[in-house]
Amino acid sequence: MPRPRFDRLDPAKKTLILQTAARQFAAHGFHDASLNQILGSAGISKGAAYYYFDDKADLFATVIDRYIDETLFGPGEELMREATARTFWPRVERIYRAMIEHTVHEPWLLALWRAVWKLPVELRTSGPLARSFDRVREWSRVLLIRGRALGVVRADLPDDLLVALMFAMDEAADRWLADHWDELGPQGLEATMLMSVDLLKRLLEPPRKARK
Repeated sequence: MPRPRFDRLDPAKKTLILQTAARQFAAHGFHDASLNQILGSAGISKGAAYYYFDDKADLFATVIDRYIDETLFGPGEELMREATARTFWPRVERIYRAMIEHTVHEPWLLALWRAVWKLPVELRTSGPLARSFDRVREWSRVLLIRGRALGVVRADLPDDLLVALMFAMDEAADRWLADHWDELGPQGLEATMLMSVDLLKRLLEPPRKARK
């Protein structure tokens, strides 16, 4: 995670640093992106950078966290907090659609996520990026708990098993979407989003015999 001095920066400066880094990582991938070029484009020296981040991996994870916040936690937490049994699944659909639309409007985000999936497994399962993926798992848990409280999510399986299944399914769908994005078009993207929500719903809905 970024060092405290980064959090104390002016918001516009933080945004500039993270947007610059995001575009560099999207264009070149994690390994080939130049930390010096990122810093220079953002108007900070390499020496000053280490007051903000431990290393390039820490900066990359901070970029990923920002867009997790923008596309998932930001809109998703409010939607889930106000959800009812009737609106729960339509709101999940809204969250998924918003993530697609965000990427359509910011095409470089697709390249950024492709860069994530190209990382070696050890980089995604340890260090700063592991914390980012843990946040996505935590979001899955929030969704699970909220849906269960509303009676629309099954309660017959352990939470950790359901969260693992949700994460694995979303990862598989995200990888497929990243690989096929360019050939799908608007209708294909909409159909893929609806398919992902339907798969999640089939996984999480209470078994038929248990439904009231």
